[in-house]
Amino acid sequence: MPMPAAHPTPDKAATLVALREALTLRLRTSQAAAADAHDAATQEEARAEDKYDTRGLEQSYLCAGQNARVAQLSELLSALLFYVPPDPQPPVVVPGSWVVTAGDSGTAHYLVLPFAVGETLKVAGVQVQVV
Repeated sequence: MPMPAAHPTPDKAATLVALREALTLRLRTSQAAAADAHDAATQEEARAEDKYDTRGLEQSYLCAGQNARVAQLSELLSALLFYVPPDPQPPVVVPGSWVVTAGDSGTAHYLVLPFAVGETLKVAGVQVQVV
């Protein structure tokens, strides 16, 4: 009986590419949301009709939050583009390390980075977590 084909194991380079693509997509989405919030905050309908009407103020807060998210994602992408991870001798784990663990619950893949912590990516059919 033939053995089932195993998933290819992702590597650090493929994971960095997938992380860059995920952050770029999230940045584009946040930029569009920031532009929409800005438009909503500056349109005629956002003008206060009386002292209790806070639509314009609420829209400006939303716009500020979206712009902060855009700045944060831009910073993450810049860090990722210029980050050259060291290649330490195992078993040292430092930023840039590729870590694969095996246990009772299976194999887990991790990329250790000083940014984008918590990102979970699917690379070569395998889940990779940035820690």
